[in-house]
Amino acid sequence: MTFNDEISAKVLDSNNTPISGVPINFSLVSVDANGGSSETLGSISESNVITDSEGVATISFQLTPADVNENTDEIDVSITVFVNDDYQETVNRTYLVTGSANIEF
Repeated sequence: MTFNDEISAKVLDSNNTPISGVPINFSLVSVDANGGSSETLGSISESNVITDSEGVATISFQLTPADVNENTDEIDVSITVFVNDDYQETVNRTYLVTGSANIEF
């Protein structure tokens, strides 16, 4: 069982026109339920992406069975999208995991 998701950032100018060629940095953030640091779960396909002609930069996020604890029903993931000091945002997702991630014989 593998979970895949796409995270996209779109860069627009003040007239809502897409801007191509803008470097975007994506980073996986580790935060536990109490706001402290925890182990990073999952992986992202790339950390630095340039926006395309539509002003969009997209990465893939993936969780594998190795990332999932057998006793976990929910996995909280945060990915920070950074353009510059004035433009950054953290995307938060909760993935629901049902059943065991491990195959039993």
